[in-house]
Amino acid sequence: MDEIVYKPQKAAYLRWMEQEGIPIFDGLAVEDVTELPRKPWARMGGSGSYIQLKGSGGVTGMYVVEIPPGGALEPERHMYDELLYVLKGRGSTEVWYDGMRKQAFEWSEGSLFAPPLNTWHRHYNGAREAAFLLAVTTAPIIMDFFRDPDFVFNSSHAFKSRYNGEESYFAMSDRRYKATRTSMWDTNFIADARVATVESAPYKVAEGGITCFEMADNSLIGHISEWPSGIYHKAHYHAAGAILLVVRSHGYIYMWPKELGVRPFQNGKGDQVVKCNWKPGQSRQDTLRSGLAAARIPQPFMTRAPATTEKVRRPAYAKAAHSSSTRTKIRKFAGCFWKSVKRTRSSPECRRLLTVTIR
Repeated sequence: MDEIVYKPQKAAYLRWMEQEGIPIFDGLAVEDVTELPRKPWARMGGSGSYIQLKGSGGVTGMYVVEIPPGGALEPERHMYDELLYVLKGRGSTEVWYDGMRKQAFEWSEGSLFAPPLNTWHRHYNGAREAAFLLAVTTAPIIMDFFRDPDFVFNSSHAFKSRYNGEESYFAMSDRRYKATRTSMWDTNFIADARVATVESAPYKVAEGGITCFEMADNSLIGHISEWPSGIYHKAHYHAAGAILLVVRSHGYIYMWPKELGVRPFQNGKGDQVVKCNWKPGQSRQDTLRSGLAAARIPQPFMTRAPATTEKVRRPAYAKAAHSSSTRTKIRKFAGCFWKSVKRTRSSPECRRLLTVTIR
């Protein structure tokens, strides 16, 4: 019998990205997504780059696209969910289903919105400067399930239970409610995520706040969190696909796999801890420098283990920079730990973080 040599095939999403003809960034973090190399994007219009972070786990995908001054992207629809954050610039978006009146809304730097599933949508740049949009999508899951780009981009089904041309659909909502301890915000548009109100959440981070949001009834959910200068965010674990975007202030993040235990520095494993710096955000009128990182180095779809809590032992340089009053506890999960630190107490500005996950 002839020997059969098995050659693993790339995932359908990876093969599709390679056929798009634009750069693909592969890594743990991006300090400034607006500075990634980009190329003209035939399908979308404008110029863009895909972002393939190590922690995405085949669950979420990302891209950044530049719309030239006074220009527009091509109309598109797709069978995956998408959440868009405006890194720079201002403009507008049209949304519609076939046979339905187009509805338009305006956005600017810091805006956050989600086109409803499989709606036609088109983005316009109405300014004299380039606009940059950052997208988080569920394209990896959908592409890997169906393996048919024609179906993904050319299906005509209208999900009218999600969107049926409601006049106020893209007006920023004030519908907020509590889910256990967490504040939830049911809105399809956030005008500026950098200054949106967050609710106090001392259980999450000392003197900090957090508000979760749900948009367009899709599978991508997220939260906006902030905390004061010099304070540790409680370390925790995300399942595969979580994306973190710093939209204000600066600091750094530690990530390490569970095999190192809760005290990697003390156990002589500090060389295996990954440190990613967050670049500072500038004023609301200037270019936003955004830090972007995956929250873990995962194995896809790993189940979560029961949590335990233990005190963190920080390296000497971290102890010197932060007083003992900022020590916190760390949760241990089946995956990877991460904790986030503000570099200095000298700045009064709170750090703000936007996190997107899949439910």
